[in-house]
Amino acid sequence: MNLTKANFAGYKELSLDISAGGTNTTSLFIKSVGKDFYLFLLPVNNGTGTANAGDVKIKIAYDIVNWTSTTTHIKSSVEKTVDLPAGVFKKGAAHRFIFTIGLNAITFDVDTDMGWGTVTDNDITIQ
Repeated sequence: MNLTKANFAGYKELSLDISAGGTNTTSLFIKSVGKDFYLFLLPVNNGTGTANAGDVKIKIAYDIVNWTSTTTHIKSSVEKTVDLPAGVFKKGAAHRFIFTIGLNAITFDVDTDMGWGTVTDNDITIQ
């Protein structure tokens, strides 16, 4: 994982810093010359994927940190568990999961039932 030890107004947790630029994405995995890292989840061994919504869950935990002085901060911690829809991870299919984290909600996008050359978008907003 692309984690660094934060040093922000007394907040020193090992984390992904997404504050730079405000809207830029930050890679979850370390990127270096000639070496890129990815996370692969192996599909189930059938053509239909998972049987039920929630057979696979993803947990997201994050802190929103605001500085109050150069050495103190206020932290709000949020944790959400997301149920992936039925039919994900079917054999021969690609899936892309996009998490957009904001102050009011986590938006979860999943491309399901997409062929290797076809892209479709589905939005799931968690509040």
